[in-house]
Amino acid sequence: MQRDEFSPRLVEIMGGDRNLVPSDGSAVLAAAQTCSWATAAGGQMYVWGKPKTSGDNHMYPVPFMDFQGWNLRSVSCGATTFAAAGEDQAITWGQGAGCGELGYGEKGPKSSANPKVVDSLGGKCTLQVACGVGHCAFLVKREDAEGCPVFEPKEPPAAAGGGGAKAGGSNGGAAAAKRKGAPGGGKKQPKKKK
Repeated sequence: MQRDEFSPRLVEIMGGDRNLVPSDGSAVLAAAQTCSWATAAGGQMYVWGKPKTSGDNHMYPVPFMDFQGWNLRSVSCGATTFAAAGEDQAITWGQGAGCGELGYGEKGPKSSANPKVVDSLGGKCTLQVACGVGHCAFLVKREDAEGCPVFEPKEPPAAAGGGGAKAGGSNGGAAAAKRKGAPGGGKKQPKKKK
């Protein structure tokens, strides 16, 4: 039966010997909106909660077999996306990832129901990952950074009626309004009488 917990309590994994935390401090933990992740003895990743919007709820930790055999050093969760760092690979997956946060490239899939290697970071030593609502970030070893994709912000669109001035520029839209005599564009508005 489900109930609220008001103090920390051990989450038991079936077969209590798996509850042992690795002595080398290599345990990986992550919490998402609707699920939690943790590695246990032997490096097996466990999940509980609801890891997929179309999937079942897990009321207790179950092995996440898609990570079987991968040596993970970091896992992170966004709103609907997940990222992990392995030995020499970055892994992402998730649904509703319309901002490119999975890192598969402009022509790659916008979502993935299962963990998938980010090809552009293949062979790079990814130390840590972090996810947000519309992005994923990968911390890569300095010596592996060459050849990694670089975020290049796009030019903002021109302001409406700004005569080519960029949005957020030096008041280009207001200058255009002044030239056209638009309301609020340089002509003083008559004051209303009280």
